[in-house]
Amino acid sequence: MTVRVLCAGDIHIGRQTSKTHQQYRTADAWTAIVDLALREQVDLVVISGDMIDKVGKSYESRGPLAAGLQRLKDAAIDVVAVTGNHDHDVLASIAGQPGFEHLRLLGIGEKWEQFTLRRDGVDVLHVLGWSFAHEHVDVSPLPTVPHIERDDLPVLGLLHAEVDVASSRYAPASLSHFRGHDVDFWLLGHIHKPWHYVGNNVLYPGSPYAMDPGEPGVHGAWMLTLDYGKAPDVTLIPLSPVEYRTVVIDVSGLTDEVHFGNIVHDALTRDAEATTAQHDERLRELSIRIHVVGESTDHANVDRWLSRFQQDTDFSASRLPMVIDKVSNSVRPPMQLRELAAGNGPAAELASLILALEQETLPDPYADFVGELVGDLNQVSDHSNFSQLRDPDSPLDLAPAAVRTMVRDRSWALLSALIGTRDDAR
Repeated sequence: MTVRVLCAGDIHIGRQTSKTHQQYRTADAWTAIVDLALREQVDLVVISGDMIDKVGKSYESRGPLAAGLQRLKDAAIDVVAVTGNHDHDVLASIAGQPGFEHLRLLGIGEKWEQFTLRRDGVDVLHVLGWSFAHEHVDVSPLPTVPHIERDDLPVLGLLHAEVDVASSRYAPASLSHFRGHDVDFWLLGHIHKPWHYVGNNVLYPGSPYAMDPGEPGVHGAWMLTLDYGKAPDVTLIPLSPVEYRTVVIDVSGLTDEVHFGNIVHDALTRDAEATTAQHDERLRELSIRIHVVGESTDHANVDRWLSRFQQDTDFSASRLPMVIDKVSNSVRPPMQLRELAAGNGPAAELASLILALEQETLPDPYADFVGELVGDLNQVSDHSNFSQLRDPDSPLDLAPAAVRTMVRDRSWALLSALIGTRDDAR
């Protein structure tokens, strides 16, 4: 028998979008999921944790949740969930209470629990789930998955966890370990970016509404079709009214500020038109980060022109309003790096560093330099003195690949300044 399951996670009821003209409530994301479930007449709705945000545990968050549950109950659509690090306490406390009886939480107390879905008096699906009991979980729950006595029914695993991050405090789980259990499909929570590990039948549905620039791309809920003996089929159904995007624009060959503005404006218009053509009427707004690249003898003016473009432009493209959230500049002066690296002095050292950083495998001693820098930056970032400087909407990425890119970009900026000084002196 075919079973259709609507999958979502990390709704975070109680939050709102940021870096947008209009704020969109995550409570409306839950309503959109319920609407979709009713429209598609699914067999089951499953949520992989963090239904309620840790800063939104008031009754204003619980009201929309209860209203949606009642609508699903009236339609005889079951709702199964696990808790995550944000809602481990509040969901466990309200499950089974008046207004929340229809919410079936699995694995309370950090112990695996199985639920069997029945339709017309017949068992059609097993769901195996595990819930957070504390904000932090330092070990993987996967070694404690119980043995499953298989029958002819598909099995869906439900877990809030972070994959392949050994140091994670949010139920660190190795991707390879998901294959060691007799589960047909795993639905995970915690990561807000949708991610489907196709070969492993593991899915992060992501947040149904994109909430900040750290959640780019298309967001929504996923329709999972399970049928014993057949490969699981899963499809993303867009729901988010806002999409966060980074638009990379090559401004090589620019002649002056007017030309620069025209290049950027035309590129944004093309991107907006292409984006709207791919989506239905649910999309209401774009939040854009502009990154300009290329080579130009006017590289020293680009920062000023870019800032002025952002401040002076009331930009709208196609049918969608657009907010320009942030701009960044990697435009460089025309130069031959290898010729510079063959010389002496600071410019030669920077050119050599950039050439090394742009190789696929970082050679020694540059690899040691980047490794030490990663450690130093993480130590500084974790220090309490800098806690007020952290931007929750733009968390600092200090992974080795990100630090390597940071060093390369700053080296280019410094080299460009040095070359500009040389040119000015002539």
